[in-house]
Amino acid sequence: MPSCACRRSTRPTPCSPILRNAPPMINSGAAISRARISAHRQTGTPVSSSPDKGIHPTKPPTSATSLPNCSAAWAARARVLAPAGYRAQGQDHHAKVLLDLEDAFSGATRQIALRVPQMDPQGRVQLATRTLNVKIPKGVRAGQVIRLAGQGAPGMGGSPAGDLLLEVQFKPHPRFRADGRNLHLTLPIAPWEAALGAIVAVDLPHGSVKVRIPGGAQSGRQLRVRGHGIPGQPPGDLLLDLQVVLPPADTPKARELYETMARELAFNPRPHERA
Repeated sequence: MPSCACRRSTRPTPCSPILRNAPPMINSGAAISRARISAHRQTGTPVSSSPDKGIHPTKPPTSATSLPNCSAAWAARARVLAPAGYRAQGQDHHAKVLLDLEDAFSGATRQIALRVPQMDPQGRVQLATRTLNVKIPKGVRAGQVIRLAGQGAPGMGGSPAGDLLLEVQFKPHPRFRADGRNLHLTLPIAPWEAALGAIVAVDLPHGSVKVRIPGGAQSGRQLRVRGHGIPGQPPGDLLLDLQVVLPPADTPKARELYETMARELAFNPRPHERA
């Protein structure tokens, strides 16, 4: 079975049509060239050399037995696999930004420095420092992603650049712990506040709020103050974990008061324990 002049093959390909009742060929390129020269001599069709080492008519014949131009077929395939104008959108860059918890209540503008890969004039990839001023919206929460359009890697072939994705994280706070939009706070209270009940003021990053402590409160009890967490739609809540703190008995007067309580109050904190 013959093959096209541009490629040897033992099976049909898009460039090698099946020729029935054809004699075996040792040099298929030479045989095809001789066949085309013979056709030229019979029809007078002009011929020209081509890159595939064969001789093809300048104008393809319209006969049903004509051979296709393999070089043109492979050129068309190459244009499909590797288009001339390559375009690709730039990749997104990811980074983390550490904020103060107070920024979530008022918003802020922070300057961040990024180390990003860039290509120098010699085509080598190097790390460069980029400085950006980022506006932090009010109500941002931990884990939220801020997207800065067009601040990622540059595109190729005129395509748009990628985006910069900043994941928000809060710095450790000495008093509060953020959980989504909720704020957790351990609230110390005095024994008489826990026993009798009281109204206490709690300082928050955006101001203060007055909280009613119910009488008979114990350490570990949690109070929820709705709408006083991180701003949002809806805002988070303020969760107060009560902690009863005893005054030290480090003065004679303090010891006398504790001794009076011990004598006059019939109180057993361990009712299930044997004496």
